[in-house]
Amino acid sequence: MSLRLRCAAPVVDLARPAARAARLPVVAAGPTLGLALLAVLSLTEHPSALLLVLVGLLTVAPIGYLFDDAAADVTAASPSTLARRRLLRLGLGVPVVATGWLVAVDRGAFLEGYATLPVGALSSEILALACFTLAVASIAARRGDRAPGTTAAVGLLVAVAAIFLVRQAVPPSWPVPELQPNVHHRRWWWVTACSLTAVVWTSRDPAERHPRRRVLARTRPSPGA
Repeated sequence: MSLRLRCAAPVVDLARPAARAARLPVVAAGPTLGLALLAVLSLTEHPSALLLVLVGLLTVAPIGYLFDDAAADVTAASPSTLARRRLLRLGLGVPVVATGWLVAVDRGAFLEGYATLPVGALSSEILALACFTLAVASIAARRGDRAPGTTAAVGLLVAVAAIFLVRQAVPPSWPVPELQPNVHHRRWWWVTACSLTAVVWTSRDPAERHPRRRVLARTRPSPGA
């Protein structure tokens, strides 16, 4: 038993500062607001099941704060890679958001039309929006934004509004994902795939962007040689 505790100690020591840096209280505020909205809806007479989309938006909106890093300049020289630090933060924050959404889906059974609502398809939409928010945050952080979480939350709202307006203006056959489960809902998986690709691509350390230049710099003779 003591051996297990000794093995877990380094993980705990690493998780504590990562949890503080990832701004978990802000991330947890999303699911909290979503569940609060469900509580308010429970007081109305016939709330629509499609309001779960709004609950999902509130749940995932602050997930970009996982990539906020006030000490980015200091940790850039750390032996731990940027991808590893972000993976640790995701491991701490994603369960909080996922638990909030699962509770919302469970408690949302009182909504009108819930029995006919494809909860799985709706969950895939919320997953895509969460990944999109993370992608915006990672790109913003890569470009030197000191508040990528705020930028990502605003970007999510702008993207949702743009999707809603575009869907009203273009024919239904256009490959634009919609905010309600239907035949075009599978297009959200493309959003998820592209967003995760962006997160992985922007999570490389800056020194890894030009490996050939580093090799040339090492092999180039110094001026005094």
